[in-house]
Amino acid sequence: MAIPNRIWTKARSDLLVVEEPRCKDCFLLEHCTRVARSAERIATELLVEGKQIDFPALAAAALYHDAGWIVQYRDAVVERMEILCKPTTTAQRQLGAAFLETRLAGILKPESLQLAAESVRRLNDRDLDIPEALAVADAENLDQVGGLSLWTMVRRHSLEGKGLEHGLEVWKRQCEYHYWEAWIQDSFRFEQVRELARTRLAVFSGFMAELAELHASGDLNALAGNAAPDAMIPRNNPS
Repeated sequence: MAIPNRIWTKARSDLLVVEEPRCKDCFLLEHCTRVARSAERIATELLVEGKQIDFPALAAAALYHDAGWIVQYRDAVVERMEILCKPTTTAQRQLGAAFLETRLAGILKPESLQLAAESVRRLNDRDLDIPEALAVADAENLDQVGGLSLWTMVRRHSLEGKGLEHGLEVWKRQCEYHYWEAWIQDSFRFEQVRELARTRLAVFSGFMAELAELHASGDLNALAGNAAPDAMIPRNNPS
């Protein structure tokens, strides 16, 4: 089931950060769109047994699950580049839920609006039991694993004035302590989604290893033993 057009149109307007006509930051919008797409698939494939899913509420909760950042940005509490650079707090979930209720009133049916807002409010709860929220939670966590996490990583380190060296060092320490393996084990409700996260991590680990090799100019080792013949090397001729 596709995201209802009226919900999507409103979310696209609400989640696109515009500082000036030429500066349109779609970072949050793209993230929320991916989460909405993934949440729909998770709900369709994994919540079908005995569960009646309110798909408009699911789409709204997924699109607005991080809307608290927008509220804080508009209130000048955070700057544009800070958006999503830290985990979304419970207080931000509350702000996002209230924002959703205001923005989608008259678009969603009252019961769907209430369900969507409650799903957002409770998204950080460990004992989450709302089917729509469970799908959104796993979709959000899946978006933080693997290649899709790269842009957030770059954004965060750029905000801190850090370069590639720092990012690679952080990744190295995470690997040494098996951070991501433990995070994946603890963060997902559905085993099938957890396995997808492990697959994404494995692929991304290969990419990060290659990136570290290139940063160290390790691929230039291939030049060893392949020096140009003497006739091709410019020399200073004393005569």
